[in-house]
Amino acid sequence: MNVEQYENTGNVVRSKPRGQAYLELLACAIRAGQHTNFTIRGGCMWPALRPGDRVSVGPLQREPRLGDVLICHRGTHLVAHRVVQHVRDAQGQSWIRCRGDAALELDAPLGPTDVLGIVDAVERAGRSCELGASAAWSSRVVAPLRAACAWLSTRLQSRRKQSHRWLV
Repeated sequence: MNVEQYENTGNVVRSKPRGQAYLELLACAIRAGQHTNFTIRGGCMWPALRPGDRVSVGPLQREPRLGDVLICHRGTHLVAHRVVQHVRDAQGQSWIRCRGDAALELDAPLGPTDVLGIVDAVERAGRSCELGASAAWSSRVVAPLRAACAWLSTRLQSRRKQSHRWLV
């Protein structure tokens, strides 16, 4: 889920700066304890987060738990994805695996420096929304159904093309 806009409490940044310097500015603000608001773009966290939803992000003051939605660095943009797994490598380093609720594949492992903060509130159409386990459960059902529908659609199109060959 790409994050589009940045607002600091009370101060709207009208231009949308891009790039590494901007991400570092956001990281510093969140790690300094400031809550930051973002507008969500994209649908990889559907149905929990939808395009146009406003999320409040606070600093991560504890170990992320399964089901938490984190704002993370991904190249030159930010993503909001849910924690689905904790992994420890051979050297004892702890990693977090996240995934968008509507995505089929896990993200690359995240280290502590990749995580900016945790989503602690969601506003949709001016109303507060719950970001809980029920949304995570429904998205575990939705993603496989989407994949099955895509597969079925591909198979039907393939068969339709084969049947048209006999008509020509």
